[in-house]
Amino acid sequence: MWFLSDKNTKKKSNTEVSLDVVDPRSSEGHCFISGNVHISGEVQFGGTLRIDGRVDGKISVFDGKRGTLILSRGAFVNGPVEATEIVTDGTIYGDVYVENKLECRSHSVIKGDMQYGAIQIGEGAQMVGKCTQRSTTQAKITEIANSTPQQSTPSLATRDVVSLRKNG
Repeated sequence: MWFLSDKNTKKKSNTEVSLDVVDPRSSEGHCFISGNVHISGEVQFGGTLRIDGRVDGKISVFDGKRGTLILSRGAFVNGPVEATEIVTDGTIYGDVYVENKLECRSHSVIKGDMQYGAIQIGEGAQMVGKCTQRSTTQAKITEIANSTPQQSTPSLATRDVVSLRKNG
């Protein structure tokens, strides 16, 4: 373990900072790609991934894991996307595969073929590509197989990062 020290008192603080390496496939937490970040390459995650920035490359969930992708207004993905659920108010240029629900809010743009279990489209959303709903039976079987006894749906809001970039 590493300890933080207070330079003024030269005493060790009670705050411990762990530098242990954790395999990201074994934990399902919340991840965040800031509006100031541009990633080129493949991104894999488990749990919830919120993107306010830009990703050029494939985004997918770790094998055998569940993942919710959230794209804020102004976020941009250039590549295919695979997730358990997607809530977008941003832009995706690439094919989209959503195991359960695809929620497109009013500023979202998707240019690519989409496959989903269920879809919700807000007024003003733009979708260019082939939309295919997976069969209800297939979607229900997948949902039941992946659900946990006390699973709750995340109530996450996207935010307008376009105005933040202009001001910052």
